[in-house]
Amino acid sequence: MSDIPTATGDTRLQIRFVVPPAFHEVPVLGTDDQVAEELWELVCEVLASQPEEVRVRWAVALAELIPPMAEAGVIHAGMCLVDVDGRPSMATITASLCPLEGTD
Repeated sequence: MSDIPTATGDTRLQIRFVVPPAFHEVPVLGTDDQVAEELWELVCEVLASQPEEVRVRWAVALAELIPPMAEAGVIHAGMCLVDVDGRPSMATITASLCPLEGTD
């Protein structure tokens, strides 16, 4: 389960969602150094059987997605590498906070 801190006028509001266990959290919050370190750890875990060259390419590709996700207000991102009927597939999940305009 992911507990995402949110800042709202109503302190009773809590957002919780359950992410399937096969998903790996993609770091989107933290300093650049923290995100880079967590991203490399994620890639090494998920692609442990792959050569370092493949892991580096994945890390670079994922790192390029972090700034646009931050700009979009993403507070959680996850990925899952799965085999579907003998074919590789990557499922993803994101959650973001979006301002609700036009209400008081």
